[in-house]
Amino acid sequence: MSAISKVKSSKYPQINALISHLVLAGSNTPEISLVEMRPKSVIEPHIHKVDARMFIVSGTATVLSDDGNNGTVVRKGDCVFFEKLRRHGFKAGPEGMTFLSINGGIRKIDGELDFVS
Repeated sequence: MSAISKVKSSKYPQINALISHLVLAGSNTPEISLVEMRPKSVIEPHIHKVDARMFIVSGTATVLSDDGNNGTVVRKGDCVFFEKLRRHGFKAGPEGMTFLSINGGIRKIDGELDFVS
């Protein structure tokens, strides 16, 4: 048997991105999100309470972080790991960037993200 599920998408103006929550069960529960950044948009450096892996699907971006990877350009096929409680973000390239975020649950029950600036 096959099944098709509708994906809920939300716009987050504070991070200039459209996020489609593919698997979501609440805060501190594993989730997968498809994040579409607009060209040259920025997800400002922030912190989450959980680890996150980002698989770059298309486009490019510069990593914004407080570690040795700050300034690294990532592109399709790259995987970026951000440890919990470590500041991180992205600056999208001229074509934007789309990535899959696999994390421990960064979306709260009310739909907001657990951003800590």
